[in-house]
Amino acid sequence: MIARVTLDFAVGKEFDYVVPEAWAEQIEVGSRVKVPFGTRQVLGCVTALLETSPHPRLKPLTRVLSTRGLVTPKVLELARWIARYYCCPVEVALKSVLPEAVRRETAGWRERLVVRVAERGLAEPHAGGGS
Repeated sequence: MIARVTLDFAVGKEFDYVVPEAWAEQIEVGSRVKVPFGTRQVLGCVTALLETSPHPRLKPLTRVLSTRGLVTPKVLELARWIARYYCCPVEVALKSVLPEAVRRETAGWRERLVVRVAERGLAEPHAGGGS
C-alpha cells in the first residue's frame, strides 16, 4: 500500500511513501504521519491511499501519529478548494483546517471544563481535570 502525503511545510506537492505491512490496517486518509524527507524527519497528513505509485524506490513511513483520520474527505476537499481559490499550496490550506495541537507530534496538555452542581442547584464552571 502507498500513502500519498502532504507535508506540514509548503513545497507545493504531495509525496508517496510505502506503508509498512504492520501499519496497513491502522492508516487511513487523514492520518497524521512522520516521514523521511531528505536528511530530516517531517510531519504530514495522508491525503490518499494507493495500490501503486509512478515513482520508483519509495521510502517507508517512519511513524503513524494518529490511527484515526483527523482530516475527513470533506475537510480535505475544503482544503483543496481553499488552495485553488486563494492560490496557495494545499499544505498551507491544510494548516488552516487543523488546529496546532493536532499538528504537533506529541499531544500537549489539554484543559477540560468541568461543571459541578452546587448544593443550591446552580452550576459553577471549574477549569481542571478533576470531577
